[in-house]
Amino acid sequence: MKSVFAFAIVASTVAFTPAMAVEVTGGDLAFSYSTFTDDTDVSKLAVTGAVEIGFTPNFGVQFDAGAHAFNLIDETGTNLTLHGIYHANDQVSFGGFYGNDRLFGDNQDFYGLEAGFDLGAANAEAYLAHADDAGFHVNITGLSGSYGFDHGFTLGGSLQHANFDGGLDVTRFGATGSYAVSPTFDVYAELGTVKAGAFGFSNSEPYVGIGAAMTFGAERGATFGRRGLFELLPGL
Repeated sequence: MKSVFAFAIVASTVAFTPAMAVEVTGGDLAFSYSTFTDDTDVSKLAVTGAVEIGFTPNFGVQFDAGAHAFNLIDETGTNLTLHGIYHANDQVSFGGFYGNDRLFGDNQDFYGLEAGFDLGAANAEAYLAHADDAGFHVNITGLSGSYGFDHGFTLGGSLQHANFDGGLDVTRFGATGSYAVSPTFDVYAELGTVKAGAFGFSNSEPYVGIGAAMTFGAERGATFGRRGLFELLPGL
């Protein structure tokens, strides 16, 4: 099922592009560090990148890759994601994605649907994802948005909620502020909380994060953000 989904992303993109003029339309390279404020051993250092290839003004694919170094468990997880993208117009884009998180030698596949909106100073995106592998099931919902002000300052926020087998729920909320050092280089800081609950019990932990990103091509780089379980965790 999952391999069919991945094939469909590429096949549907190519099928509607009879006169393809393949070109790299955007991408980014980002570095980030995040940690829980109560225990800095629970932290993560990540290096991620994305590149988007356009076949026509309406159809393209995006490839994401990332490495996530988790301090507490002293392990590095990797992530690969493929998006198939349809640009309805200059403001609205739709996509389907298929990806893989790898940690401790184990693989977790995930797939889902997404939508993005670029309204100039304001940007937003939403996605639904499902992971189902080796008896492990999780549904993830994500929302994010940002608004750019004068002089290169941008404020944003994101909300992700995951429901795991066995009744475990994890919700991450983060507020971000970024500054454009140049048209292609941003630095940012994030403050948020992660809430986990199961069997009627719950606990919230605050976290902080910092990062920098270089973009190329389109103003926002690649169309969509990262997907997968590693994007849900500030540390491990």
